[in-house]
Amino acid sequence: MAGELTTALTPEARALSFVDAYGEAFGLGSRRDVALSRTERDALGIDHVRMRQVRSGIPVSGGDLIVHMRGNQVLSANGKTLGNFDGVNLEATVTSPAALEIARQLATRRFNAPEAQLSEPRLEILNQGLLGGREFPTRLAWFIEARDTGLREFIWIDARSGTLLLNFSQLTH
Repeated sequence: MAGELTTALTPEARALSFVDAYGEAFGLGSRRDVALSRTERDALGIDHVRMRQVRSGIPVSGGDLIVHMRGNQVLSANGKTLGNFDGVNLEATVTSPAALEIARQLATRRFNAPEAQLSEPRLEILNQGLLGGREFPTRLAWFIEARDTGLREFIWIDARSGTLLLNFSQLTH
C-alpha cells in the first residue's frame, strides 16, 4: 500500500500517520495500538520504522509492523499482528514475584541452573500463533529471560493461572 505523507514530519511521525490511515488492514485500530521500537535508514536512503503492537499499553509478543519509506512515499509495510482480543483478560492475578519464582523453579529443575540470572518480569500478550504459525488462545503472560553459562531461555508464564505457557532457547546449537 503506497501512500503520500508529508515530508516535514520525522519518519516515525509519517509511519504513525500511515498506521492511522491504514492500520485496520493490519489488524490495528490506530497509532494507540503500536509503540515505536526503532528506525533505521539503509544505504539506499530508505527509512524502516519498526513498531510493536500493544493493547492497553501491554506489548504483544511477536506483534510487529514495519513501515518502509523513502521521503514522503510509503514503499511497503509488513508484519504480524493480533486482530482479535475477545475474551482476553488483561488483569494479572499472578504477581511478578510469583512468576519469578516459577521461572526460578524451571531454571533449576529443567536446566540445572539454580543460579541463573532472571530478568525483571514484564507483562506481555502472548499468542504462540504469532511465533509459530499455528492457532493458539491469546493469554496475558509474564515474560522472563533466564541466563546462565550455556543458558539463554525465554519464558512466558500465564499471568492469570501461573502455568508455563512457552519457553525456548535463544542459543544457537
